[in-house]
Amino acid sequence: MRIIIYAIIFLSSLVHLNAQNMTTVAGRIVDANTKVGLPFATIASSVDQSVGTTTDIDGYYSLRLDSKHGNLLAEYLGYASQPIVVDYTSESQEINIELNEDGVTLGEVEIKATRLKYSRKNNPAVELIKKVIAHKDENRMEGQDYYQCNQYEKIEFSLNNFESSTLDKGYLKDLQFLKNHIDTSDLNGKPHLPFYLRERDSDIYYRSQPESRKEFIQAEKETKLDQWLFSQNITTILDNLYQDIDVYNNTIDIFAKSVVSPISSVVGNAFYHYHIIDTLDYDGVDVIELAFMPANKLDLGFKGSLLITNDSTYALVKAEMTLDERANINWISDLRLIQEFEKYGDQWIVSNNILTGDFSIAGSGKGLLGTRSVFYTDYIFNKPSEDKYYNGLVNVIDERTEDKTEEDDTYWNAVRPEDVDYREKEIYAMIDTMKNTPIFKRVANITSLAISGYWDFRTIEMGPVASFYSFNDVEGFKMKLGGATTPLLHPKLRLGGYAAYGFKDKRLKYKGEIEYSLNKNFRENPKTFFKLSHSHDLHIVGQDIDLVNESNLFLSFNRGDASKFVLTDQTKFEFNQELQSDLSYNIYASHKKEIAQGSLKFAAKDIEGNAIEIPDVTTTEVGINIRWAPNESFIQLNGFRKPIFNNAPIIELSYAKGINGILGSGYDYHKITGSLFKRLYLPPVGISDIIIEGGKIIGTGLPYYHLLVPRGNQTYFYKHRTFNMMNFLEFTSDTYFIVNYRHFFNGFIMNRVPLLNKLGLRSVVSFKGVWGQLSQENDPNQNPELLQFVNTADGVPETYTFSSKPYMEASFGIANIFKIARIDIVQRINYLDHPNVQQLFGRKGLGLRLKTEINF
Repeated sequence: MRIIIYAIIFLSSLVHLNAQNMTTVAGRIVDANTKVGLPFATIASSVDQSVGTTTDIDGYYSLRLDSKHGNLLAEYLGYASQPIVVDYTSESQEINIELNEDGVTLGEVEIKATRLKYSRKNNPAVELIKKVIAHKDENRMEGQDYYQCNQYEKIEFSLNNFESSTLDKGYLKDLQFLKNHIDTSDLNGKPHLPFYLRERDSDIYYRSQPESRKEFIQAEKETKLDQWLFSQNITTILDNLYQDIDVYNNTIDIFAKSVVSPISSVVGNAFYHYHIIDTLDYDGVDVIELAFMPANKLDLGFKGSLLITNDSTYALVKAEMTLDERANINWISDLRLIQEFEKYGDQWIVSNNILTGDFSIAGSGKGLLGTRSVFYTDYIFNKPSEDKYYNGLVNVIDERTEDKTEEDDTYWNAVRPEDVDYREKEIYAMIDTMKNTPIFKRVANITSLAISGYWDFRTIEMGPVASFYSFNDVEGFKMKLGGATTPLLHPKLRLGGYAAYGFKDKRLKYKGEIEYSLNKNFRENPKTFFKLSHSHDLHIVGQDIDLVNESNLFLSFNRGDASKFVLTDQTKFEFNQELQSDLSYNIYASHKKEIAQGSLKFAAKDIEGNAIEIPDVTTTEVGINIRWAPNESFIQLNGFRKPIFNNAPIIELSYAKGINGILGSGYDYHKITGSLFKRLYLPPVGISDIIIEGGKIIGTGLPYYHLLVPRGNQTYFYKHRTFNMMNFLEFTSDTYFIVNYRHFFNGFIMNRVPLLNKLGLRSVVSFKGVWGQLSQENDPNQNPELLQFVNTADGVPETYTFSSKPYMEASFGIANIFKIARIDIVQRINYLDHPNVQQLFGRKGLGLRLKTEINF
């Protein structure tokens, strides 16, 4: 989600989103006689009732607003309303409110001021939610054997808190035409200016046994911001941030978080407190209003209300909720979810849901406003369709055709529901004009540089900037400049590479590659391409050069001895194809020649035990990598992409064949490896990631560092897929097995620690273990003619085989420090007698690691 965070920061700061006089009003609403806090009381702007909030279970509230919203009005059922005067000359103020009873009783529910300690026993609200939960399988759409419907979706992003006076200043004067498009948010009453709009028309097909829900996209229309952000990225981000929401589910996935639903049959009653507020007539339907909020004030949960039919069906008519502002969540200052239901026959089913989020920097009011509106129509129940509408692993299938072009206004006017306003055509035209202005292009270029590390020169992009300067023991100070062509030069052909120079070893290094895509554009997913590359560069021995980039300033700081390098000349040809079934494969042929550098020596022994220098190690290899990742999506950046995890497993299998005698290769082998990744969402406890890896090499007399070498890490930065307290090339084997587990508590622990719960910190724990075996025919200690392990200057071995026990390490981390940093304390559990084992505070195998991570 880092791309959204950077967009917030840069678009906010560069466009000067100046607010009017803003103030934060906070305090408590209590009964005037008993002084007991009034839960779920309303305090809102007297000018605009949509701008407001409700009190928590103890009567406390907090609200941020600007001067145009005027004074406030405090209201509570059964009490006289009270106007409140706000002082907008103060940045913050405390206003405590005492309300007097007016003796009003509505229906059969009487609101009393005296409130006992919350109890789940003999609580009518708890009994009501239990009945809702007991009947939810009958009421939710997924209770049907089959259904299909049409889904219209609109997603809009705006610059938030955007005053028209902003356009009268400096270089923004050329954007006066934007004043006509500034609107007011229903979420918080702030002015906002749209800059991105996407509409999608889809058909939904659902089957209960075996369960399958597919979305077939019929047409899609969106604003094209430019290549700096890539429209496909925005689609991916929005699809992951704004996922389909069903309040009936046990959890609700929202903004990369999994939140307990107020109707969860698993932990809902334990996680939330419920209160019956009123009975009322809602559009001719007799309903009960049930309010809820997290039992623990700092847990990540919703607060809001449910309208439930006052009959034996206990069906939802409407759900309205917000993320509790006390929860430990970043970058979101306001959020509202509204889900409405309509009666079809005897059942209430979802008719629409609207999710609005205010993304801002530290609650400053400057940022982005994002709204997703979804409308469901044309329901058909229990009428099976062809198997093709249910089979397969992909949930979202693009069926757009040329006769449904994004420019067809007639089509879109026909599919838009009546509830959707008709500003869309004007917004598209406004954004097309805005993106061609110099100021927008300037902001776009700077944002692109911050997000991807590349500077965009339209047809060529230069970077990454993080690799421009680095250093190590062999090359000393290293300068590196790289770049690649963009689709504007040629949509199918990508040329890339870099040149680097070490001022200590005085050598030029380089890499060049040619990629030809079989897609219309080489940045499109799923990808299909041919690639030819050649590189001449130094790499840390034992590290996979396709996975690790040592030319990075932050990775230049290493502990212990990090002077063992190989100078590698590698030529590689590959074909990569990603299928619509989310299965992908990569077939390659590689020729590699390596020469020892630094303190590394390639040496064997003769019959008499004398050292024999080996000038180089040359291998020729062919192989295939297969990856299965159901419903995987990516953030595509310059030259690379970052996957976005979901709850589906990721399975990878690889096979490589070393060929002796081809192009000077001296080795023959078979290498088989595999891995499984699975993310588990466990609200309210957090998220767990599990990785299991294993491998086997079949061959004789192979170089030890070409065997299965666990990834060590001698930097001071924490890396998830490495052993952070293991040295480079510390272990080698031709059979191995790895378990890697981490758990993000997302504030579940830190929110319960006094004082620390005010800092918004989060905790994370991990455990990693690896065990392996080295066969006798590949063990240099038993075969002097093989490439020998390297020893320290004192003759102590630095590379080892595993004993009967695995290598293990565990860590505990404090994350969300200033919202961007994390510190882990890592303990190496065993093999402490090896050389160069780090120690901290006199404890061997203990170390601190840093990590930067931006998340919600």
